[in-house]
Amino acid sequence: MSNKKSSFLVVVLLLFLMLVSSWMYLNSQLDFQAHHEKVESVNKLQQESARLLNDILLVESGNRNNLDKVASSEQLVSALLSEQDVNSDKNKALVTEVAGLLSNITRIKSSYAVFLNSVTYFPESVSLLRQKLFEKDATKLIQEVNSLERIVLRYSAFGAAGKMESVSRITTKIESLKRTFSATEPSIREPALAMIRHAYVLLSHAEKLRKLNDDALNNQIAVASKQVLSVLGDELNKAIMRTQNVKAGFYISIFVLLFLSFILWNRQRQVMQSLAENTKSLSLALKTTRQNQFSIDVEKRVITLGKAYIKELGSGSKEYHLSIEGWIAQLHPDEEKEVASLLQASLTTGVDFNIEYRWKGRDNSWIWVSSIGRIIEYDGGGKPLKMSGISTNITERKANEHVLRVIAESNPANASAKDVLGTIIKELALAKNVKYALIAKVNEADSSMVDTLAVWAGNEFADNFSYSLVGTPCQNIVDDGVCLYPDSVQELFPDDHILKEMEVVSYLGVPLKNNHNKVVGLLALLDLAPIAASTQWQSLMKSLATRIAMEIDRAEADYQLMQMAHYDVLTGLPNRALLMDRFSQAQAHGARKGTLLAVCFVDLDDFKPVNDEYGHEVGDELLKEVARRLLDSIRQEDTVSRLGGDEFVLLLSELSAVEECQLSLDRVIQTISEPYHVFGLTLHVSASIGFTLSGALEDELDSLIRQADQAMYTAKIKGKNRHSRFNAELDQLTTKKHIELSEIRRALMSEEFCLYYQPKVNMKTGEVYGAEALIRWNHPERGLIPPLSFLPIIDGDKLEVAVGDWVVSSALRQMEAWKEAGIELEVSVNISPYHLLSRGFMDMLKSQLECYALINPGKLQLEIVESSVIGDIQKVSKILQSVKDELGVKIALDDFGTGYSSLTHLRKIPAGTVKIDRAFIRDILADSNALTIVKSVVGLADSFSLDVIAEGVEFDEQGLKLLEIGCVNAQGYGIAKPMPAGDLPSWLESYQPNLEWVNFSSLSLISRL
Repeated sequence: MSNKKSSFLVVVLLLFLMLVSSWMYLNSQLDFQAHHEKVESVNKLQQESARLLNDILLVESGNRNNLDKVASSEQLVSALLSEQDVNSDKNKALVTEVAGLLSNITRIKSSYAVFLNSVTYFPESVSLLRQKLFEKDATKLIQEVNSLERIVLRYSAFGAAGKMESVSRITTKIESLKRTFSATEPSIREPALAMIRHAYVLLSHAEKLRKLNDDALNNQIAVASKQVLSVLGDELNKAIMRTQNVKAGFYISIFVLLFLSFILWNRQRQVMQSLAENTKSLSLALKTTRQNQFSIDVEKRVITLGKAYIKELGSGSKEYHLSIEGWIAQLHPDEEKEVASLLQASLTTGVDFNIEYRWKGRDNSWIWVSSIGRIIEYDGGGKPLKMSGISTNITERKANEHVLRVIAESNPANASAKDVLGTIIKELALAKNVKYALIAKVNEADSSMVDTLAVWAGNEFADNFSYSLVGTPCQNIVDDGVCLYPDSVQELFPDDHILKEMEVVSYLGVPLKNNHNKVVGLLALLDLAPIAASTQWQSLMKSLATRIAMEIDRAEADYQLMQMAHYDVLTGLPNRALLMDRFSQAQAHGARKGTLLAVCFVDLDDFKPVNDEYGHEVGDELLKEVARRLLDSIRQEDTVSRLGGDEFVLLLSELSAVEECQLSLDRVIQTISEPYHVFGLTLHVSASIGFTLSGALEDELDSLIRQADQAMYTAKIKGKNRHSRFNAELDQLTTKKHIELSEIRRALMSEEFCLYYQPKVNMKTGEVYGAEALIRWNHPERGLIPPLSFLPIIDGDKLEVAVGDWVVSSALRQMEAWKEAGIELEVSVNISPYHLLSRGFMDMLKSQLECYALINPGKLQLEIVESSVIGDIQKVSKILQSVKDELGVKIALDDFGTGYSSLTHLRKIPAGTVKIDRAFIRDILADSNALTIVKSVVGLADSFSLDVIAEGVEFDEQGLKLLEIGCVNAQGYGIAKPMPAGDLPSWLESYQPNLEWVNFSSLSLISRL
């Protein structure tokens, strides 16, 4: 074989071994850093997912006040999730689980906001109902309501924490209470049904939260993460085994290569020298073709630049040579010192030159450059002689980083969504150097329309506007399309008038997607010149689109929370909180201008019958229409607020006189009184309005509303459908009465009332057959207070019913105690007409008699004052007849003879006894008229077969005269004063009949014989 062929074969074999060795060497390198990053990414995704779940549970449990931490964790998990390889089979399960957790967290936040609102309204409705029940002295029902409140709130608390209680038991209790309250009077039934609705709402959202929490807690992220890590571990082990095998082959190849090289070294010396020369030529060729290369001659201190500096880096040099000092002079002042220092160190010590900096281009603009250089030639003493390197234009990357950094530094917790969106489009437009940028939201009513949220035009923000997507570059944005038109966009969309008006040439738009992957808007860049739409810029805009969609969601959530906090849910009117703010503003404005402010309390007349007859749906729609009419009836600067139910408050500002207020209210009353057409029904309601005027800064809204409320009641008393101004003098009397009523209510709760009993006797036989129960107030400071000092105060008030119920219950309880002690007397109790006509009177009396079943109902007697039945004798007669026939309770007509038509009362009232007023008994011995009246009463009673009892018998002579007339029953101080229940047994033991009375009866009988 010739030397040439032999050399050729050796070279081929050597090259082959070199290639094999190089391949083996490359394949023997394990990328442990990449594996570590994958493992770290999976672990961090698992940890942050767990932290996100923990954060939302802390908020639900009340250990954290807001969702800021949840939002931060949610963003971090979303970012980590985006780093995962979705197309990898081993990652699909993990990505699916984490995405499911994020979706679940979003639903938990939404449900939790409604859940908090329900937790607020339910206790308020319970408190309102408890107050109504207390006024009725419905102790048993109060206990039931308290029990329900505890169970529901306990369930809502444990339900949110994942600890479920028996829903069926709570529902059964609610339904039981619902049936109970359905039979009560409206003043109790309405708040009771409202409470029950709130209870169901609260249970529903608590249950929903519990299920969402269970779904979140039962996620399989940990299992999926473990599977991914297991796969990564298996892949690493396989790679290690493969690497070890390759390394063994590499060492063998190196050994063979060295062996051949050693044997053939002499023969191949010339070939290697030729190869070295060819390599130098190839290196020179590479240097000339890589135009962004630079080199530095250390001794001459000259920098040689590649041609790319003209195009890519913007260099204006035609010589491509610069002194080191001249090159440094074109550096940005902020980086000049750092770059010059590193370059000097590289040229003197040989360290690598690797740095990013700004360099002045040919148009005097600053261009970001990344330079990497290395010393490639040294002298004999190891001193650097020449550096070679590459410079790259990184202006676009730096611009992207700047935009992301500025946006990341805009804290959502301290800035509104509008500010954040403005920052995004401003920085994006400036970084890309485009004329226009905008963010728009798809119109909810018409998906072909968008409403801009932020617009950048030139160097400033522009006003927002709405426009149709039809015929525009982003007409398919809702279908998740990317709008990329880097040039000549007007020619492609000639019907888009906005492009023509703005002289737009290029258009780049990306869709905005919410958490449910639904397109909710768009982000667009428009410019007067073509846009170089690189991959980096498209990626940046998609990242910003995600952030913008999050801000839109946050703004909508903030708006909903603001609406819930400041506006009435049903009518959309300001609630009490916002009313307070509007009042403060109007008050301050009036003080500056010297005008008056009117606070008006509006209550609808006859709204309750509409609600009862047609249902709450019709009632709610009617309230909405009333709210609209109120808004139409006032000026724009005035305020309408709904306090609840059918009660509204008006703030009328800048009034010069009371007449101006009255004219406005006349207009309101006329508007409200016009017919309403709701669900095919024609309804009629009117309004009673009370108002008060304020001109002082120290006036408080609550006080003014109370005054207007008082005036409203005055308007109702005067006939409804009118307005009335607050009267301070009347208010003082009302305030005094409220204080006294409050004191009496407190006394009832504190059990300060007691019953005294005055015996009733048969003068003819000397028998004590009964007693009258008389209420007394045992005041802790004023001592024993007689009934005339406090009963008139509660006349006509609901408290009168509560006190009357207590008297009946206490008398029956005492009768039972006496019966157990062997004392059985007829006990009479006084019943006021207001109490008798109250809706629950019959039910109360029946319930009390059932409670004290040992008592014979015939031993209980109700005393009705004759003069009190004048107003509605037919209704009174009907109730008393039911008391007598259905319950077996006796009826007595008290103070008989003082009424206007006693004979009529005897005919219509089912009384078994008449009581002669003490005024006639007092004068029976000295006044012939009084004697005549008493004789007439006794005669009438005898004609109707009624029993007669005389009140106020104080002297023996009065008793004798009554016996002479034919009246044998009496009570009064001449027999016994009213006494505590505990004293009656001892009095009965010591009682001695009046012998004159008994003997008179005997003598009268003998004389008749």
